[in-house]
Amino acid sequence: MSADPVPPPAAIDPALQVRRQARLRRRRRRLGWTAAAVGLLLVIGWVFYLSPFLTVSRVNVEGAHVATDDQVRQAAGIAKGSSLAGLNAHAIEQRVAKLPVMASCHLTRSWPSAVTLQVTERKLVYQAQDAGSFQWTDETGAVFNMTKDSQQAPIAHLPGNASQQLRADVATALDSLSPQVKTRVQAVSASSSDNILLQLDNDQAVFWGSADQSGDKAALLPVLLGQGGATFDISSVSHPAVK
Repeated sequence: MSADPVPPPAAIDPALQVRRQARLRRRRRRLGWTAAAVGLLLVIGWVFYLSPFLTVSRVNVEGAHVATDDQVRQAAGIAKGSSLAGLNAHAIEQRVAKLPVMASCHLTRSWPSAVTLQVTERKLVYQAQDAGSFQWTDETGAVFNMTKDSQQAPIAHLPGNASQQLRADVATALDSLSPQVKTRVQAVSASSSDNILLQLDNDQAVFWGSADQSGDKAALLPVLLGQGGATFDISSVSHPAVK
């Protein structure tokens, strides 16, 4: 018995063949564009991260007064020749901010080869005298520097075991004063957080009491000072006393 004859292949619709070829060309174009994009990204990555033309050659420091520029650079730890794009800005800012004198740091890249570290140092509110040195204290009560010489800031006489809260309360009282009154403060003493005493020039004294309502007390004080007197008790804003 003879085998059945093989049927001839079905004719391909010319229109279908055209659509298939068009899809194939589009697929090839997409692959080509994708390959080109990947290549471009690799080139960009090489330029930014590996190219010797975009590396750190200079580290600028702005805003440092107590700390030296070299101290800031050393804390930042940015090596010459480091990739400018590859710098971990947050980590560098954190390292600089750990310097006792620093409140904050912000890093800015200056293409193609420079870095600027904009620092903000802690503000000196008062200086606590201790064993022949002066402890610089900021608005939080934190000691951030020590010198042998007195600075242009009130001198605080505090107990040797003064707590952080007591230091902060004294700073709150002083920092709330108007510039005109603040320049008149010669010294401040506090045996506890409820017994803050300001010594002004002209032999005037202000019993501040606690740091509560410091803003209201600071607003009231110039009015009382204008009335004359030697001692001003504003521990209670609602019942001030002048003697």
